[in-house]
Amino acid sequence: MTKGDLLKAAIVLAIIVPGIFIATREEKEPKEVIKGDISFYGNKLAGERTASGEVFDPKELTAAHPHLPIGSKVEVENMENNKKVTVEINDRGPYAADRKLDVSKKAAEKLNFVKKGETRAKITVLEKPEGK
Repeated sequence: MTKGDLLKAAIVLAIIVPGIFIATREEKEPKEVIKGDISFYGNKLAGERTASGEVFDPKELTAAHPHLPIGSKVEVENMENNKKVTVEINDRGPYAADRKLDVSKKAAEKLNFVKKGETRAKITVLEKPEGK
């Protein structure tokens, strides 16, 4: 092996190895998990502005949370039937002390709790906006 070959190998390792460690570290970071009761927005709020400035659409996969950053993505699992859906936080609420999250009607349909009105859920934070 020439000095040039060794230099090329060292450069390749210097680029690849840190990436492996970063990817491994990111996978092992614990995700924030919240458990509690959730409910859903009714159609009466359709067309109203959310905290993000968007117009609320019950047909979109969105949710309201009191303090997670707007734009966060969370996985919501109905603990009664194990159905899951990913929603984006675009509003504030719920304002009932015993509720952790309000989801859109579309999300409630996917989680199969529209008739019941509320359910017990596990909320896993998947992603927060940059810098939040």
